[in-house]
This record gives sequence, structure tokens and C-alpha cells, in this order.
Amino acid sequence: MTAQQGWSIDNVAHTITFNVAPANGAPIVVQEYAQSSVNATYIWALGAWGPYSGYPVEVEFFSNRLFFAGTTNTPATVWSTKISQWDNFGKSVPTEDDDAITATLVAKQVNAITDLLPLKDLVTMTTGSEWRTTGGTSNVLTPSTISFVPQSNYGSGSVPALIVGNSAVFLQARGDYVRDLGYQFAVDQYAGDNLTVFASHLVQGHTIVDWTYQQTPFSVIWAVRDDGVLLGLAYFKEQQVMGWFHCDSWNGFYESVCSITEGDEDAVYASVRRVINGQTVRYVERLDTRFQADQRDYFFVDAGLTYDGRNTTTAPAATMTLTGGTTWTPADTLTLTCSGYAPFASTNVGDWVKLYAYTPQVDANGNPITDEFGVIQQTQTILVCQIRAYVSSTVVMVNSIGNVPPSLQATPTSSWDFCPLTFGGLNHLIGQMVSILADGNVKAQQVVSNTGTVTLDAPASVVHIGLPITADFETLEVNVIGGQEVRDRRKIINKATLIVTDSRGALIGPDANNLLPMKGRLVSDGYWNPNALQQDLIEAYVQTTFQTQGRVFVRQSDPLPLTILGVIPDVAIGGG
Repeated sequence: MTAQQGWSIDNVAHTITFNVAPANGAPIVVQEYAQSSVNATYIWALGAWGPYSGYPVEVEFFSNRLFFAGTTNTPATVWSTKISQWDNFGKSVPTEDDDAITATLVAKQVNAITDLLPLKDLVTMTTGSEWRTTGGTSNVLTPSTISFVPQSNYGSGSVPALIVGNSAVFLQARGDYVRDLGYQFAVDQYAGDNLTVFASHLVQGHTIVDWTYQQTPFSVIWAVRDDGVLLGLAYFKEQQVMGWFHCDSWNGFYESVCSITEGDEDAVYASVRRVINGQTVRYVERLDTRFQADQRDYFFVDAGLTYDGRNTTTAPAATMTLTGGTTWTPADTLTLTCSGYAPFASTNVGDWVKLYAYTPQVDANGNPITDEFGVIQQTQTILVCQIRAYVSSTVVMVNSIGNVPPSLQATPTSSWDFCPLTFGGLNHLIGQMVSILADGNVKAQQVVSNTGTVTLDAPASVVHIGLPITADFETLEVNVIGGQEVRDRRKIINKATLIVTDSRGALIGPDANNLLPMKGRLVSDGYWNPNALQQDLIEAYVQTTFQTQGRVFVRQSDPLPLTILGVIPDVAIGGG
């Protein structure tokens, strides 16, 4: 097919297709010659894109046009469609403002276009510089007014830039440094900063091969390094706050990452290569949310699975009823009947069923206690029943662990959990050491069996099982105490106070080799409930000696949340 302005000729089908229909009465003369050497025509042109010319490396919407840029033969050229017609590259005679645009970036060097960024203006990124695409006085891009104004000379790599708010973040062509780019009114120009200047060790000697931006809830840029390490950049441009970190995955090599909006958050998915049971496999893994109403739902394992035995049946809800009691003590063998659901199997002997009873709270006068919204406050009672014999898929014989409260005696309840002892379906982790969080309690790590199962020391209703995650946090050296510089002085940090929110567990010390556990269980914690999440301040004593170094090291190796807002070290200065 030969491309012409206004029409196209198909010399195989012997047809001519007009892009714009000829005016009524206009003469059309078509003559086909059998031999190309006879009466050859000079009115012909190659298409802008094709096997010979190459195809665009970038496409972007801007100003109600669809833009394309950069082919093999014309690496510095930009094309756009007509306004609101994204498949029409037609032009008028004379030229109209809404016609398609073809423009070539003319500069001292021919730098290939790598990206188009739809910011306040259309910013054209090349391998050697960054350009602002303008449209004259009104800044409307038209065939006759489009022009390119240089902004900076860093150059952009092959990984597409990310749009973050009203700025862009891109990889520098040389050195793989990360920079941001945004319009600055004071200089009427697009400019930015080197975002890796304070964490250059994370990128030096490496390249970033893929990345994505997670806007909600924490504004994080996730980047995959060429050696399989996942980097993160907490980026808050409006607050002038940013911080780098890296994520090492147990037996994992990150290959790509993306972010997808799901509900109120942006979910981050990653393709991870692992060696499991002697086989190289690839898993698509998803970062879980950090916001949970029930701490049993916190998920801090890699490549993990969740078992949830809480009753979620509706319309009507399945109920459990205890009958057959005389003393309603553990000495009684009771009948547990499930209505509306069939959860039991013969393999469940030894498993648990948790029943929940709720009693309204009353004051000294017997009046219900309500909160500020008028909701009556209730006291929760948990009764654990262990299955002793299987009768049918809806009936089992049980013994209670503890006395049965009156509210659960021969009374149906829809608040119950089914708690197995053995959990399967872990074939993707056979032979791997896994971390386990069961009903909010940390269990000892163990190896997944050849059948893909794990057996706990006690049954549980909500269980997360997956590869362990170790998170480390370390402060910089203590330098100034009361206005006095102490970096070169011998000092000791006997105690550190952590400012935390929704946190549990962790180890603390001066370095990774000298760690002590922080305070965990509170006096108010119930027997069946997991340790409460801690807020505000946690005081921890540090095992150390006098030395010139002065750091606080915190490690979280349990599958539990730890959010540190601040560290207050108690520093004593020695001689020397």
C-alpha cells in the first residue's frame, strides 16, 4: 500500500481509498499501468511509520489530541492526530488549527525522544535533554505554532517516567539517578532535584528496570533494581519530604511491579522469581493493606496464604448451638449442632470451634452503659469447644474449655469461628521455612511439609502463613546533645524511647548483633486475645557499652505491625 496525502492506493486489490470524499463533480482520473517502468509517477511517499521507518516508541494523550513520538528513522519527531479525532491524521489546504501536527525537535544534538509527559505543558523527554512543548501566545498546540523550548540537559532513560501530583519523576539517562521535574513559576521553567543524592548507594552500580507509583495511602514509588531488589521512595513533594528504603525478599528476585486502584487504596502487585522445592517459579504477589480493624488480619509475610474460619454466612446466617449439658462444665460431653451450614468432617476431631457471647454492660444502677453515639457497650466472652467425635457434617460432640456461660447454653449463636489444627494448600512453599501468625499470635517458624501442610501447636481461626520478613531500622549517629557536639566522644545509650502507633513486638539494641526484646504483653490483655497493639511511647533498655558510635537499631522479624514515629535516645557522655 502506498500512502498519499488525502488518499491511499492498494495495488493488490486495485482500489483507491479517499480520506476525504472529493467534491461533487470533481473529476477523478485513475489509470493503472502494467509495467512500473512505463509512465512512472513521481507523486508518491513512504508512510511515516512502517517496517522501513520504524514505529513510535511513545504515545500520549494531551490537549484532546493523541500524540506519537520517536521512530527509528526519525527519533526526534512528534506526530499528533486532529483534535478529538484520534485516528485521523488529515490536513487541510490551507492548514487549519485543528489539523494533525508533525514537528521535529531541532537541537545541537539529535537526541531520541524517550517519553512524553502531560503536565502543565506537554514535556518532551529525550536521551540528552528535556523540552517544553509550547504553542505560541495562547499556548494552544497547532500545526503552525508548535515549538520546543529547552528546560534541562539531564536526559531520560528508557523506563517511562511517573506522574506524581503536578510533577514527574524520571530516570536520568546517565548514571540511573532518579530526578523529579515540575513547573516552577519563579523561573517559568520545568526544573527539579536529584532524589537519590542522600541514598546514592542504593542505585550506584545498578539500574532500575521497572517501577510504579502508589498514590494511596502513603505516596510511595516502588522500583525494581536489576539485581531483583525492590526499592521504595516515600515521596511527598508538597511537604518536601522523601525517604528511600529497600525490600529484600526471602529467596526472591523481583522482576516487575505495578499499582492498581482497588477500593480506597492503590494495591501493589509484583512478579517475583523464586526457587521452591528445586524448581524455578514465578509468583504474582500483592502487598496487603496496613490498616486493619482486627489485628488478626495483619498480613506481614511474603508469598503467603490466609485461612479465615470466621462465620461470614448470611441470609440466613449459620448458627451453632450447644446442647446436652448438665453442669455445663468441661466435664460434660456436649452436642454442637450447626444450622444452615455443613462445616464438619471426620478429620476435624481435635479441632476447635470458638463461640462468642456478648453481654450488655450496666452501671451500678443496672442501666446500660453507652458510648458518645448511644451504642450500648458489651462485654465479649469467648468459649472454646474441642471436637471429640464426628457425627455428621452438621453435628459433632465437643468438650468446652471452661464453663459454658448461660447465654450460650442451648442458645443459637451466629458469632463463631471454626479453628483447624492443620492447614494445607501450601504446595507453592514446599520445603520452605515459613512464618505464622495465628489469631494474632506469633507461632514458631516451621518448614512446609512435602504435602503442602503445616500443623500448629493449637487450633486457630485466622491464620497467615508465608515466607518470613525481617524489617530493620537504624538511626544515624548521635551528634548533638544540648548544643554540644559529641560525635567523636565516647558515649553510651542505656535506654531508648520509641514513639509508635499500632505496633507490637520488635527487638532493640545498638546494632544487629546485640538485640533485646521490647515490652510486649500488657496487664489488660485477655487470655484468649492476642497482645494489644501499643500506642505512643515504648521504653526499651539497650545492651551496649561506651563507644564513639551512638545508634539505635530496631528489628521486627515477627509477622506483626511496627510503625515508628520517632526515637528518643537516653545518652550518657563518657571521657575521651
